[in-house]
Amino acid sequence: MTGGGESERSSDNRSAMWLNDLQPAVISAEEVTQILQTDELKGLSSRAAAERLQTLGHNELIVSEEEPIWRKYLEQFKNPLILLLLCSAVVSLLMRQLDDAASITLAIVIVVTVGFVQ
Repeated sequence: MTGGGESERSSDNRSAMWLNDLQPAVISAEEVTQILQTDELKGLSSRAAAERLQTLGHNELIVSEEEPIWRKYLEQFKNPLILLLLCSAVVSLLMRQLDDAASITLAIVIVVTVGFVQ
């Protein structure tokens, strides 16, 4: 065999051992061990574990960068009803109805904060 055939085999091996997050819940334990090419009682041999580490890499979850809290809070203001209330508060300010503008603004802050916390 050539070196290229060996990398093709490891690539095929990788795809053959792939399980999505739902499969282990709906198939039998025997099928899982068969797909993962391991022994249910003994697990992997040291050699097989080293080979998989080299070809597949570490068994780590990929964690994406989390969005900052302030941005999540501001996302709440994209709600059309919140935007309508903001426009109402601005109109109240322009009409010099400060008590209405203040109460609308307070309501917006409360609704947005409750939505953010949930």
